[in-house]
Amino acid sequence: MPSSNTSTHYFSAVTSVFEDSANSASYTVYEIKSDGRVMNSQFTSKTRAFDFARNYTSQSSQVYVYKTKCIKIFDTDVSATDESTGVRTRNQRSNDNESLFAQNVDMLIQAAEAADETDEEYVPSGSEDDDDEYVDDMPGLEYDLTGLTFTDYGRGYLMKPSRKTPFRGEKYLNNGWWNESQGGWFFRSQYYDDLVAAGATYTGSSTTTSATVLHDLLRKLPSDLEVVFVLQDENKLSITAENSKFNLLCLPVNNFPNFSDSFSKDDILLKKKNFLSLLNKTKISMSNDETRHYLNGIYIHITESEKTSYLTGVATDSHRLSSSSITLDKIDNFKPFILPKKAVFQLCNLLQENKENILLNSSETKIQFKIGKSKIISKVIDGKFPDYKKVVPQKNNKTLEVDTKDFIHSVERVITVSIDRKEGVKIALKKGEIELFVNSSSSGEGKENLKADYNSEDLTVGFNSRYLLDIASEIQDKKLIMNLNDSVSPVLIQDNSDKNSYFVIMPMKI
Repeated sequence: MPSSNTSTHYFSAVTSVFEDSANSASYTVYEIKSDGRVMNSQFTSKTRAFDFARNYTSQSSQVYVYKTKCIKIFDTDVSATDESTGVRTRNQRSNDNESLFAQNVDMLIQAAEAADETDEEYVPSGSEDDDDEYVDDMPGLEYDLTGLTFTDYGRGYLMKPSRKTPFRGEKYLNNGWWNESQGGWFFRSQYYDDLVAAGATYTGSSTTTSATVLHDLLRKLPSDLEVVFVLQDENKLSITAENSKFNLLCLPVNNFPNFSDSFSKDDILLKKKNFLSLLNKTKISMSNDETRHYLNGIYIHITESEKTSYLTGVATDSHRLSSSSITLDKIDNFKPFILPKKAVFQLCNLLQENKENILLNSSETKIQFKIGKSKIISKVIDGKFPDYKKVVPQKNNKTLEVDTKDFIHSVERVITVSIDRKEGVKIALKKGEIELFVNSSSSGEGKENLKADYNSEDLTVGFNSRYLLDIASEIQDKKLIMNLNDSVSPVLIQDNSDKNSYFVIMPMKI
């Protein structure tokens, strides 16, 4: 509590009355909680009353500050009624007073509501004008706090000393007050710099709770609400936002995985836009085959071409392949790695929400991405990525050029007759046009003709329609370029807007 002269309890006349304020004005904070309970706390100064109301009462409560004066002290330790005289003791008088006090709760609250709180200017604790000389004359203000730590607590900080700390229990300490229930000093958040300057170390509060529950909770709260986190203990995290309050169960911090690997100090700077494009173009070809785990991610490595270094990403599921490269300053001793599928999707989501560039560095078994104040650390896939260059066609001399958007829309329309979108679409290539055809034994058939430029003899080839759409959706140029050899050989798809990216797709028999 902010003052040793503070008592918080349910309304009762049995409450101890403060002897040191018997003949002086005092301030009472009445808190009507959301469940109907009424609590009060009494202070010797308006400053402390206001500080208590701001820092210790619940946001869902109705809070009143009432200026009053003690007129009588009851000694509750006096014995019971003297049976010989029939005279009631002061203890019984206090019980009578309890009844009277309970009867007048409504009157007290009404008085509090009607009280004029403008008769005195509120002075924050720590100012020169504090009405009870909170700063200048408080003992212990100049203590060296080296070796002590402070952590988040409510809307401020809490500093818990060890039992050997010589000034443990000191009422006031460097603009903080002793909180007996927590066994430490409470500081408002504005004093962070002062605490650090006095030698104290900020540790923050630590706990482990469900990321899914926390994310869903915060996502459903209005965006303009102030959310207050309070770690009640190691196993309970309290979250308060206006009229909402939640208590999340937690696990010991020691159960959380340790990511203390020694990462290289040589960060690789990547432009956010370029790296996000690399991930988006390659992730479509990642495999889901757990028997070949080394294909369940993107192979990141360095390539060289015409004395230019590139950071290249490649992914394949053995039916299709995606490759994308971005220019990079020459990097020595770069160790290639396979980035797992889950990390790829998390990276894409994070990059879409941030404008900052990326810093990449690695350890023996992990890779680290730093994006602004965020950091993603992932294990790399242990395995050898296949020599993908062997499947990239080099001599496909039949070239199809078609409008990208028109091609996507045509494929989408003809495959609507197929219940299974993995069913193939047959493309008949002719000079001046192509014909797209889908025939489903269970639902029907669809056919559509589309203008195109084709430079060779007629050819018919089939593709998995979903694979074809995934690739076509990543083409940035107005024209999609398809290089073919025959109806069974790999097909190379290129994007004139991005010469450093390409796609390979295997035909299918239809």
